[in-house]
Amino acid sequence: SAPLIYMLADPQCPFCHATWEDLAPMVQKSELRVRVVMIAILAKSEDKAISILSRPNPAAAWMKGEGSRKGVPVLLPPKQGTPEYNRARRLLERNEEAGDKLQIQATPYLWYESDGVFYENRGRPKDLEAFLSEVKS
Repeated sequence: SAPLIYMLADPQCPFCHATWEDLAPMVQKSELRVRVVMIAILAKSEDKAISILSRPNPAAAWMKGEGSRKGVPVLLPPKQGTPEYNRARRLLERNEEAGDKLQIQATPYLWYESDGVFYENRGRPKDLEAFLSEVKS
């Protein structure tokens, strides 16, 4: 029942890691829900994004720190051509299409809707509390 925001993130992006570190305590206290939309726009991100998206529970990998915290390694992706790889590749392509529609040039990109108003932040929020001030359950 916690308020929900979305975060477009690249597993190689240091600003995504820092933003997640700011958001994680609120998620762990059930004060906020964050849906991470994984993309790969930085060099060497594709294998990491596919690895995370190929898991039965990508959110669990993200919460353990894979792709969300600097220094936490991401497991190797499944072999190309396997069902897990193909499914993750399709998810990544779909996520990147959404990023293209939003004209995302950099990550993180955060957004939510509240009372019919769309709120967005491109990059790491300078004032996270102010950005989240209108988020409601």
